[in-house]
Amino acid sequence: MPILSMLDVAEQPIVGKADFSFPGKPPPMQKSSNEHGDVEIPYFGRYLPNFAITRPLGLHWSSVLEAPRGGEKILHHPVDPSTCWWKDLIGISETDATAGHGIRIGVVDVPFRPSGSVGHVRMMTVEGKPVPEGRLLDQSHGRDVCEILASRSSDLFSQGIAPGAEIIAADIGREDEPDRWDFEKIHSAIEYLTEREGCHLINISGGAPTRLPDDLENATQLLRQAIAVAEDNGALVIAAVGRDKSENVAVPACLRNVIGVGGIGLTGVAPDSTFMQHYQRHASKRGNHRGREVFRLPTHPVGAGTYLLAPGVGMFVGNAAGSYHEVQGSSFAGPIAVGLLARTLSTDNRFWDLTGRDRREHSMKRLAQLCVTLQMSEANQGAGMPRLPSVNLNAAQ
Repeated sequence: MPILSMLDVAEQPIVGKADFSFPGKPPPMQKSSNEHGDVEIPYFGRYLPNFAITRPLGLHWSSVLEAPRGGEKILHHPVDPSTCWWKDLIGISETDATAGHGIRIGVVDVPFRPSGSVGHVRMMTVEGKPVPEGRLLDQSHGRDVCEILASRSSDLFSQGIAPGAEIIAADIGREDEPDRWDFEKIHSAIEYLTEREGCHLINISGGAPTRLPDDLENATQLLRQAIAVAEDNGALVIAAVGRDKSENVAVPACLRNVIGVGGIGLTGVAPDSTFMQHYQRHASKRGNHRGREVFRLPTHPVGAGTYLLAPGVGMFVGNAAGSYHEVQGSSFAGPIAVGLLARTLSTDNRFWDLTGRDRREHSMKRLAQLCVTLQMSEANQGAGMPRLPSVNLNAAQ
């Protein structure tokens, strides 16, 4: 079996994982390194991968390698935790443990065991019962989303956008594979979170391609009904646009009255050979914010269903092991938008005076007010990027 080595810039071994992609788009394969930083390169049938992303555990950038064949030494640059480019971009310059206080946010995702900086998250089934212990994962996509959204870490680098908000997470993992999404549970999760938990905002960091197989058409109709239920209860649904540029914006982000969020990066932040720099190099959609060039993630679909953009690459989150790892995708742009809106609504007296669809429409208005242009076309940026204002807009409401 061919081997590649994960190393730091001093060529010392790094522990982590590598994702391998193959021609023809079969599911990626993931392999872990050993204590020497060595990772076995897998075969798909008789084919070797055409692409690898190496993801260190800790404060090192992920790297990319095309056509790994064995013998490669992949160097990973260190990350400076005293800087946080994406929080600076969205207007967060200091910690605020109370940000989002009073707002209830429903997270629709796969389950995890609440602990540490996200120990305050309530993990529930779509029927409204605590998730059984046997389904709770130490690390999952759902935990990463909640770290971005509401981590209660005390430092700026790892604190969530709205750490003061109440978070209720609904488990939509498959019965036999809890770390994989069951699309047909999403509608039940939305209804539970808005009708029974009274959530003001719903975050859905995933979905399905617009060209759905026949057996999912019914689920999409149920989704439309669930979104109407959310509106009746005053809740705004925000969802990731997806990660396949060959498809249209994913369901449910593309559905009427759902806010679709795509991802951006900032030029000049990541070192050469990193995954973020790879995205920067291949991006064709570029914009500008305050003299700084931003780029739309090249893997994300463009067009109808994209309401706004937010940082979606080169971000680091804490994990259950007490370390960090890098995340990327519209999955993590969505909770940034949700968290910024939660911070705004928390202190908005008008929001608390309203109910039902009037409250939902007010939330939409406030989200639009947060958005600043990135000097892209509307098809590429929607309303722009949400950013905390330098003055308190609620004072003028």
